[in-house]
Amino acid sequence: MSRKATSEEPRTIHINGGRGGPGGGGSHQGGEGGIGQGPRVNFYDITIRQQIAAARSEEQKVLDALPRADAGYRCVDELKSKFLHGTRQELFVELQQWLDGPGLRSVYFLSGGAGLGKSSIAHQLCTRLDNSTDGPRLGASFFFVRGSGDLESAWLFFSTLAHQLALSQPSLRPYIIDAAREYLKWGSRQQMKHTFEGLFRRPFQGTVVTLPRPIVVVIDGLDECKDRDLIPNLLELLLELPTILPAIRLFLTSRPEPHIQWVLTAASVLPSIFYRSLNDTVAQWKGDVRRYLEQTVPKIGLYGDFVRDNPNELKRLIERAAGVFNFARVAVRFLDTYRDHPDPQEPFMLLLSPEGTGLSALDAIRKKPPG
Repeated sequence: MSRKATSEEPRTIHINGGRGGPGGGGSHQGGEGGIGQGPRVNFYDITIRQQIAAARSEEQKVLDALPRADAGYRCVDELKSKFLHGTRQELFVELQQWLDGPGLRSVYFLSGGAGLGKSSIAHQLCTRLDNSTDGPRLGASFFFVRGSGDLESAWLFFSTLAHQLALSQPSLRPYIIDAAREYLKWGSRQQMKHTFEGLFRRPFQGTVVTLPRPIVVVIDGLDECKDRDLIPNLLELLLELPTILPAIRLFLTSRPEPHIQWVLTAASVLPSIFYRSLNDTVAQWKGDVRRYLEQTVPKIGLYGDFVRDNPNELKRLIERAAGVFNFARVAVRFLDTYRDHPDPQEPFMLLLSPEGTGLSALDAIRKKPPG
């Protein structure tokens, strides 16, 4: 055995009992075999690997301790995430130009009334960014959902973004982990201003962090946050993010609510915001809704035969949708629920009942289920 190593030295142990040495000459009795030497075990290398593994485990525990909501795009319900490929093409060309541009407008604000497809556009953008051919470009996403606990609250907003950014961006991870260690000393559910200060402003302000390409943080449904009084402050803090980290772009969606509009149209931030209203494009995108219904309804059980025999009824449904994607999606879900109804005309006609226009017809669907 080798001599005893001190605690400061690399510990390499030679293990005897391996292959013997060479024998004697051929005309004489064979000599004694030499001392065998077995494999070498370098305990110094093993210790380093163990330390690295322990450090990574500790870092993951720090990240796991950050409170967060399951608000990312992968957790969105199916209705919000439905997107018909081949639609909204002009908008996605515009989004690509915004993302690849010089970054003078670091914020893209997509506004529009209920049911125009803001969430499905946001979800599709996340999907495309996460599967970009030049590497993932989605930094983080948060989809607010009214009536869904943490998903309608502002309290976990910034800690959720920090957690996702640490996972998606290796160059940001060490900064966020170090910041999280300090932040968690003061409690895991701090006020929003302290969360932003501890996890973003303090660790990144004045620090040069290089990202290979611009990344996007997607925020959907700001109007669905129940903490209405906190939203202006949330937005003011969020708009600091591209200033602190210039490679970050923000994509925001909301109905045109006054408490949101006045922050995003303030003179101090207006030059950095690209504004797009879906209300101005409903007529332009009626063709997308028409294609969606024409491609989907004939595939639903008995309704395929019904619309082939009654083509004008499908045309009336398309007119009823009035370019509103949400109406079209809910109508398709409604028909699919009653795909085996003995009289396909009854649920179909309910969608066309004279209860007003656009989304108001959804009330008729809910109030009078067929059967």
